[in-house]
Amino acid sequence: MFIDGASAANVNERNQAFAKANPDINPADAIGLATVVGPDGKFHGQQNILNYWAGEIFKPDLNDETFDRILSILDYVASPEGQRLIFAGIEGKDYKMEGDKLVITREKDDQGNFKYMGDLYPSYYFFYTKVVLPDDWSARDPSLPDSIRNAAVNMFKVKEKIAELVPPDYDVLFLSAPNKDKFNVLIDDAITQLIMGKKGFGCVLERMEEVRRTEGERGSERNQRSFGETIMGGRR
Repeated sequence: MFIDGASAANVNERNQAFAKANPDINPADAIGLATVVGPDGKFHGQQNILNYWAGEIFKPDLNDETFDRILSILDYVASPEGQRLIFAGIEGKDYKMEGDKLVITREKDDQGNFKYMGDLYPSYYFFYTKVVLPDDWSARDPSLPDSIRNAAVNMFKVKEKIAELVPPDYDVLFLSAPNKDKFNVLIDDAITQLIMGKKGFGCVLERMEEVRRTEGERGSERNQRSFGETIMGGRR
C-alpha cells in the first residue's frame, strides 16, 4: 500500500517485485492505485514545504575551486544531457535517439523488464537525486510500461483536483521539546491501520500517552495537541 510517493518508478518497482514473487499472477490484475478521500470526497493532506530529495548542503569551508567544480557538475546534472546520462545511460549502448524520441535499448532481465540503472551503473545512486527531483524523469521514463507511467501520473492529477491541503503549523514544525523530540510513530503504518479498519484513531492517542508516561515531562497542552493533530493530517 502506498500512503504517498507513488511515482511511476516506485509503482513499477513494486509491480516487478510482485511478478517475481508471484510468477503465475499478472500484477495488473492484482495491484491498483487509489486516492483515499474523506467522507467529503476530498483528499486531505499537509502541504509539503520540506523536500530533501533534490536538496544539497555544502560545507562552509569549501575553497572556491572545489565549490566551482561541484557547481559545474550540478549544472551538467540539471541539463537535458545530464538527465539522459543518469536515467537512460550511454547513447548507442543503453538508448538511441530516433528524431526527438528516446528509445531504450539496454539489457533486459529474465522477466523481460529493462534492468535497473543502479544495477548497471552503481554511480546512479549518487547522482539520481541531485538537483532535479527524480520523479520528474519517472513521469516520462520511456523504459517504463505506458500503463504503469500513466496510472501513476493520473493518480496525482486526480489528487490535484480534489486536494484540500492543510498549511504547515510552523510553531509545531520548529518546536524542540522533550516530548516532541522523543515522539516516534510510523505514520504510514498508522494510516494503513486506519484505512484497513484494524485500529482506530485511538492507537495514535495511546502512543502519545505512552510517550508522556515514559518521558515523565509534559510540554504545554497546546503543543501536544497541535502536534498530534498535525501528524494525522491537520485540525478538524
